[in-house]
This record gives sequence, structure tokens and C-alpha cells, in this order.
Amino acid sequence: MKTSNIILATLLGSITFIIIAGAVQVRVTGSKLTAHTEQVLEAIDLRDFKYLVIQKSINLTIAPSEKSQLEIRSATGEKRPRVNYRQVGDTLFIDGIEFGPEGRSLVVILKAPLNNLELIKAEEANFALQDFPGATLDVDLNRTSFNLRSTDASTIGRLRISGVNHSSIWSSNLNVDTLTLYLDESSANIPGTIQQLKGSMANNATLSVGDIAQIDFRKDSSSKLYP
Repeated sequence: MKTSNIILATLLGSITFIIIAGAVQVRVTGSKLTAHTEQVLEAIDLRDFKYLVIQKSINLTIAPSEKSQLEIRSATGEKRPRVNYRQVGDTLFIDGIEFGPEGRSLVVILKAPLNNLELIKAEEANFALQDFPGATLDVDLNRTSFNLRSTDASTIGRLRISGVNHSSIWSSNLNVDTLTLYLDESSANIPGTIQQLKGSMANNATLSVGDIAQIDFRKDSSSKLYP
């Protein structure tokens, strides 16, 4: 092949590569620019509740507020999350939260006067409890991921958590006077200060904790406690 032809072929190949690369970049950059550019909020007023039952729900955050309200967040161009809920007496049931494709980075926020909250039961869920202001709380988890977090270091007087069927518990900036844990095939990571730890774990459960003043905790040989 003549030198001129080689140069021409190389030049044409380079131009083609630049055009293709530019088109790919436009598609990728355009996707990043158009996704999540605007949030659309829908607020649903609720009655105050003492008991919360959550099923088949992801990306749910529970936060303190002066009034009970369910805030649904979605983004322009995405299918709005669908929340199935009902209230019976003092109990709020969240029977499912469904997101559209590519929508799992969005959230549903449940706001309420959390001083009134006494019990949370969750199955097949992924949720967080933010800045819980109450003195006592009971939590029952089944195949659920639970994040108990606080903006500033806070203390709960009595906290009881039961986790079964590969449930997982995390906490941050949290101290507990009396923590009672029952873990079965589940894990917990609670790095704060605990005055008294009670409960048990079995069936390959794991527990990682911070400072403990008193402990009355049982485990079988398959489970591990990391102080």
C-alpha cells in the first residue's frame, strides 16, 4: 500500500473513532445531566401512631416531626414511588413501597412525633430511623436491614431488638442504657456505649459492640461476639 493511502486510512479511522467517542460521551453525559434534576414532593397527612408495621419496603426513612406525614419523593422522568399504607387504630401499616426502574436511589420519608412510637415490626424491608427522641423502643426484624442513626450523640434508655432470618442492624452516634438483643442468623453492629447488654444470639449470628459496663448475654458456639 502506498504511503499516502496508509496516511489517509489512518486519518479516516481516527475521525471515525472521535465521532463514536463523542456520541458515547453525549449519551452518558446527557444521562447524568437529566437524571434526578428535579424532585417532586407529595405529602400525605397521617394520624399519629404508636405502632409501625413495615412490609416489603425499601429506602424508607423515619424522622421526627411535629406532625405525622408521609413524604413521597420522586425525580423528573422517573416513575413515582408507590406507597401502600393504611391506619388501624394506633397502628400504621406500610404494606409495600415500590420504585420504578432506576429509582432505588430515591426515598420515602415517614415523619412523625416519634416520642409516641413504641414498637416497629418489619419484614422484608430496608429502612432507617433518624434521631429517635424517645426513651424506649421495641424493634422486631425479619429478613430486614435496619439503620438506627443520630445526627448528634444521643442516648436511649431501653432498646430491645429482635433480628431473625438474616436481618442486619447498624447504629451510629448512639448510646443505650439497657440494650436487649435477640439475634438468630442475623448480625448487629452497635459501636456506642452500652451500660447493660442482655439477650442472646444463635445460628451463626454476629455482634460487634462498643464499651459495655455490664453484660448478661448468651451465645451458641456458632455465633461470634466482637467487643
